[in-house]
Parts: sequence; structure tokens; C-alpha cells
Amino acid sequence: MMMEAADFERKDGYYNERLQPVDEKICELLKQRKELAEGNPGHPLKVVVKEWAEKYGFYEEYLHTVFSTLNLEDMYKPRVKPNEFRCQIPVMRSAEQLGVFYSVVTVRQYSNASVAVLSADWEESFNLHYSERIHCEFVLEIQGDQPYDCRMENGSGTTGKMSQNFIISPPLPDDLSNIEFRVRAYNDYGKEDPVGPEIVLV
Repeated sequence: MMMEAADFERKDGYYNERLQPVDEKICELLKQRKELAEGNPGHPLKVVVKEWAEKYGFYEEYLHTVFSTLNLEDMYKPRVKPNEFRCQIPVMRSAEQLGVFYSVVTVRQYSNASVAVLSADWEESFNLHYSERIHCEFVLEIQGDQPYDCRMENGSGTTGKMSQNFIISPPLPDDLSNIEFRVRAYNDYGKEDPVGPEIVLV
């Protein structure tokens, strides 16, 4: 079983104290990069990474790995584990995009979180390769009267269907009339290559 990032306790080891001012500067630049990216950093072009590798004396693949890792900050957020189940609330919201039908039917309410199941359904074409039939990653975002953290917990799929559980915190109100469920699909993991614009389930 994969250990969650939040379960790993890093221990102090050797550290060259002369690096501290440089490392703090790196943290400052990471913060600046995060603010400029506004949640969608992407990845530098290969030709640019090659140029930087030659200019600063790094291996290209090393820099690609660094920039890919910079896009994974959300993986290290503390995970909320739903407890004290209260009820299920009907949602019945859906939308279609490029032949894929997205829906959220119900939300499970807990004392400290909500859980929504996002389903994606499509007409299977057996003569197509898997990567041409369905997108790799789906992102569910919640908009309401306050910020909501919405993180994919697990999922499963079969022929023509995929379902993913998203943990939402703080918990949604029982009255969902002012809550929007927004979906965006990507052709590659790490929010790479968006399929199209974000869609709202209605």
C-alpha cells in the first residue's frame, strides 16, 4: 500500500549551513512562481529546458523532473479523512463534453467533510486505443460562499465508465442550491493538456 505523503516524518540529517541563504532564496522564488502561476504552472518547453541545462550545467532530464515535481504541491497537503457519517444528499447534476457525460448523483455528508463521486460515461469504441477513448485525469472543483478544498481520493473504471471519489473540506452545506460543481478533463496526468474549457454540472 502506498504511504501517503502526510504519513512520512522526515528526520534531520547532515546539512551544509552555508546553503541556508540560497535555500531560503529558492523558497522565496517558489512562492513567487506559485503566485504568478495562479494554480496552473504547466511545464517549460523542452527547447527552453535544454537551453537552461546547457547554460547552468545540469542534465536535461534532471530539470524536467524538478519542474514536474513543482506541480505536485497539492499531493503534500494534509489529507482529511471523513468521519461520523451523517447522511446522503441528492445532487443530480450533469454535463457533456466531447462525448463524455459527467455526473454527480449524491454527496455523502460527514461531520468534518463531504464526499462526492464524479462519474464519467462514454460510448466505448473498441477499435480505438485506450488513450484515444478516455482522458487520463479529471478534476472536480467546488464553488460556493467560501473556499473548498476538493481532492481526489480514489477511483475505478471499466468499459465506458470511470468513477472517482473526491473529499471536500470543509463539509458542504446540506442545502446545495448555492454550490457549483465544476469539472475539467486533461489528456495527461498532472493537469497537462486540458481537453477543453471547464464545464459546470447543472
